[in-house]
Amino acid sequence: MPKRIFRKYSPIFLITYFNHLHGREQSYKTYFEILVTIAFIYFIKKDTDFNILEVGLGGRLDSTNVAPNKYAVITHIGLDHTDVLGDTVEKIAFEKAGIIKAGGVVITGFQKDSVTDVIRKRANEIGAKIIIAEEVVSNIKNNIKEGIIRWEYEGEKYNFSTEMKGLHQTENMILGFLTLKELEKDNLIPGYYNQKLFLGSPLSGRFETREISGHRFILDGAHNRDAMEMVVRNFTEYFDNSSVDLIFTCMQNKDFDGMVRELKKLNINRIFLDRVNNPREINVKNLQNTFAKYDFDNIFTGNKEKFLFESKSDYIIITGSFYLVGKWELILDKIF
Repeated sequence: MPKRIFRKYSPIFLITYFNHLHGREQSYKTYFEILVTIAFIYFIKKDTDFNILEVGLGGRLDSTNVAPNKYAVITHIGLDHTDVLGDTVEKIAFEKAGIIKAGGVVITGFQKDSVTDVIRKRANEIGAKIIIAEEVVSNIKNNIKEGIIRWEYEGEKYNFSTEMKGLHQTENMILGFLTLKELEKDNLIPGYYNQKLFLGSPLSGRFETREISGHRFILDGAHNRDAMEMVVRNFTEYFDNSSVDLIFTCMQNKDFDGMVRELKKLNINRIFLDRVNNPREINVKNLQNTFAKYDFDNIFTGNKEKFLFESKSDYIIITGSFYLVGKWELILDKIF
């Protein structure tokens, strides 16, 4: 959004920017708030026409929510950060819906009905337009192995190519498409159709595939049950019942039982429980007990290099935490 909108409607931002210019003390100095402030300052200096802000946590009380916005996009909601946002998807949806502004537009879809109801209620309360993807987009076809996504919207057929892997990316593309269509209808962007609009590039740490020295790796930072369910769905869709070696850890405040339960659906031969030296990391013994609870065996915690070189599975999946994925990005570059 243009810098004049910030200046007109965001006094908190103005105070922050003023303090920045004059070196004054601020009462809010969390890491994320500082990053958001830096981003806002950068946008102002660059005189941007549009800015896309991703909420840090929740929405209603998030630092990014001081910025006025007409368009709010709410992607699939699952259980995560339950200690802060609430222990049900409906409670989390209430926090997420806090980014919707009066008279604005909210685009969402692919939610549980109860989640959609929460978002719809908030939109109606403040007079915002709500667009539900499933109600306006039809005949969705996803040929993920060929990277072709198709759907119909307002009587027209759309056909997109993409290099981004994962069934969830189709949902994200549709929400992005609907957002662009709203901008087009509001005469903020020209109308156009480009088959390569969502071509993109494979995302690091999001069902990222790498082949190194004859080993095939999949790195995915899935750190809750819903995300792990998607990892399993994606793997099965792309690679059928291929055998797997698993490298895993997670944070102690995550639903590790739910994640392990989802992983049970894969053909896993061996498991390596790693460490990332994070104070929030789960105790390895707790993880061992959880995997054992679901009848996993061949669980290792020793030499990771030996674990890799002895792998005979079709794929090695590294998942459970973005901290773990980041660590192994570096390890793979060094080992091979």
